Amino acid sequence: MNDLLHGNSEIKRIVDLMTTQKDSIEKQALAPDGKYQTRTITMRQLSDEVSGRLSGHLRTRAAADLPLLICSWGKCRVGSTALTNLFGIAGIPALYQPVKTMMRFRLLNEEPEIWVPPQVHEHPRIFSKEMAGPYLIAETIFNPLEIMIAAGYPPQKLHLLVLDRDPYASLSSWIARWSARVARDRLVAHFILCSLQIRRMRSYARANGIQTTHYVYEASRKPVESVAALFHRLGIASHFHVGVVRDWNERGALSSKQSAIIYPREPAVYVVPGLHSSESQYIYQMRDTGNLNEAEHRMVSEFALPQIYNESVSACIADLGLEVSAPDIWPHTSAAAR
Repeated sequence: MNDLLHGNSEIKRIVDLMTTQKDSIEKQALAPDGKYQTRTITMRQLSDEVSGRLSGHLRTRAAADLPLLICSWGKCRVGSTALTNLFGIAGIPALYQPVKTMMRFRLLNEEPEIWVPPQVHEHPRIFSKEMAGPYLIAETIFNPLEIMIAAGYPPQKLHLLVLDRDPYASLSSWIARWSARVARDRLVAHFILCSLQIRRMRSYARANGIQTTHYVYEASRKPVESVAALFHRLGIASHFHVGVVRDWNERGALSSKQSAIIYPREPAVYVVPGLHSSESQYIYQMRDTGNLNEAEHRMVSEFALPQIYNESVSACIADLGLEVSAPDIWPHTSAAAR
C-alpha cells in the first residue's frame, strides 16, 4: 500500500474491503470527522435511513406513475454539473444530488427535505446527478441506485449513466477545489475509493437489470456529436437540438438561479461558493495537471486507475457508437479502447 494510505488505517481497511470482501464494506463503522459527519454510522444504516424516508412517499405510487430516472454517477469533477445543466436546458428536470443531499443531512444527524419525483404524465423522464466524494468515506461508497430501489423505485424505471474522466485530470481538479477543506492525503485516498467504486456500481446495475450507459468527459471534445449520440442512447433524441449544446446564455451560470439545474437545500457546511463555473455552452475544458506531485502520480498508477478509465472509454465508444480511432476525441486512449 502506498505511503499516502499508511497513515490512515480506516482508509486502508475500506480499500481492502472493496477489493476482497465486497459484502462486508457496508457493515463497517464509519467514524465522524466532526465537521461533515457528526455521528458514527455504517453505510448500511445510513442507506436504510435515507431509503426509509424516501419510501414513505414512493410506496404509495404505482410503478407506472413514476418517471424514468436517468441517474448519473461517477467520481466528482468529471464534468457532471455542466452535463446536468445540459439536460435541464433540453427540457428534462435535472436534479443536483437529491439522494446524496439527504444522506449528508443524516450524517449530521439532521432531518433532510424529502425528495418527491414528479408524476410521469408531467415528466416521463428525469435526470439526477449523484456523484461520489469528496469529503467522507460514506460519500465514496454510497449507492444511490440501491437506496432508490430499497425505497420502492422500480429497477425498470432506472437507467445508470456512468460518468468518468481521465484520472490525472480529475484528481488535479479535486486538489485544486478541495485541498483547503480536506487534508490532501485524505482527499487523494477518497479519490481512489471513488474510482474503485465504479466497478461495484456497474456490477450492482447488472445484477438488478438496470440498463447502463457510459459517458466520459473527453467525449465532449466533439460536444454536438457526443451529446446527440448520448440522447439517442437514452431514448430522448427528440429533446436534442444544437442549441442544447451551443446556446446557454444566462443559463450557463451553473450556480445561479438562471441555470437549468434543480438544487435541493444542502447543509451549510457543504456549500462551496464558486465551485461551479459559468459557461456559454457545453464544451470540453483542458486541465493542467501540474499540481499533482510524484506520489500522487504513483498512486493513480498503482491502483490501476488509468485501466479503469480505459474501461469507461471502451464502454462509452460501444454504448454511443462513437469512432474508436478518433484522435480528436481520444488522443491518448484510442489504442487502449481498441
